[in-house]
Amino acid sequence: MRKTIVVAMVIGGMISLLGCSDTGSAKPSIVVDGGELSLPDKISAKAAPIPKFGEITHIPEKKAKFFAYLQKRIEKTNDYVWAEREFVLEYREKVEAGTALESEREHFTTLAERYKLNDLTYESDEEFDTLLLRVDVVPASLVLAQGANESAWGTSRFATQGKNFFGIWCYSEGCGLKPEHANAGSTHEVRKFRTVQDGVNFYVHNINIGHAYDSLRAQRAVLRSDSEKLSGVKLATGLSRYSERGQAYVDEIQSMIEHNELSVYNKVRSF
Repeated sequence: MRKTIVVAMVIGGMISLLGCSDTGSAKPSIVVDGGELSLPDKISAKAAPIPKFGEITHIPEKKAKFFAYLQKRIEKTNDYVWAEREFVLEYREKVEAGTALESEREHFTTLAERYKLNDLTYESDEEFDTLLLRVDVVPASLVLAQGANESAWGTSRFATQGKNFFGIWCYSEGCGLKPEHANAGSTHEVRKFRTVQDGVNFYVHNINIGHAYDSLRAQRAVLRSDSEKLSGVKLATGLSRYSERGQAYVDEIQSMIEHNELSVYNKVRSF
């Protein structure tokens, strides 16, 4: 596995909030009885084994099955984040109209804290815009390319044993799997997840809150403001701090997106 420098902290209940399973569930909703806004329900499903991608010798077949497998989990995470984004937009309209309920404000505060912006009052356009920079989807093409790159197409030890497809590190004893060839003095482990879905949830949330990816989120906001679809190739320019390889890593991810035509996995909502 290539050395990555992803910040792999425990993120405010992210894993439990989005569920820890790998199978389907209904798309999340933000409207409850009476039209009151609420945060989307957590993803609920049961765990499932990882396919044995290493046993597939036909490369096109291996790639197709890998992308189909990971795409299902990406869609679940992005559907959830999209519902959160819709909540922010709807709540913003209610605040502007003076019709926001106290219960809705409490939900909003919970969401803001999860995105590490609990010091804002959320009463101005600038503050809502700051939150919306973070509460947004990551295009599937980018997630698929990184997942394939970091997990060796789902065959690495960290993928098969730790359900970690994104090379995410952690720094407490026993939090993950120890690299077999770590540098002297290194204290990190490669984080273990209960399910691949948990790993996708963690990865997307980390992209959305990590300071290392400020430029990626800024580029995403520009595409939104220009009414353009989110491009994995363009957003990959914001990943230079994801890996110690820097620009070489960015170039490789962009090449993987283009070579495998991964933009076809992006959805109508620009992801």
